[in-house]
Amino acid sequence: MLRDGAEENVQLCVYVDEKCVVDLYGTAIGDKNYNAETVQTIYSSGKSIESIAMAMLYGKGLFKYEDSVAKHWPEFGQNGKENVKICDVFRHQSGLSWFTETIPSVQDAWTESIKKNKIGALIENQKQHFPKKGKTEYHAQTRGLIINELVRRYGNTGCGGFK
Repeated sequence: MLRDGAEENVQLCVYVDEKCVVDLYGTAIGDKNYNAETVQTIYSSGKSIESIAMAMLYGKGLFKYEDSVAKHWPEFGQNGKENVKICDVFRHQSGLSWFTETIPSVQDAWTESIKKNKIGALIENQKQHFPKKGKTEYHAQTRGLIINELVRRYGNTGCGGFK
């Protein structure tokens, strides 16, 4: 990927049983600011994994797609979000296509920080915002974070979870 110029910067980090077994990064353009701590946008690659994880939980009868997010994550229901349904998040209709605050540090997205609800608290405090026409607005950078917070709240159900 780097040699043929398909990408400017790349990262690959693989964890097995919470242990990092592969941690690679590289730059084809000599970007001195790019390193292992740089946040890397991967766009749509997480949607399949999110969908599979939630489908497994659905199959165990732990939720319905029509449930409000707040039913399973009560703190989410702040600031007018009490009626946002899980299916709204999947359909990019939750009114959270972007956050009004940025994640302060890449460390806030690390497992230990997620366990401490750093990302969850940021999402809980958000207010909805919709486009001028309709309800749908692509949740490119937020959907995975919201779904991750739902999945981890189910704890150890045989589908993973961070609790």
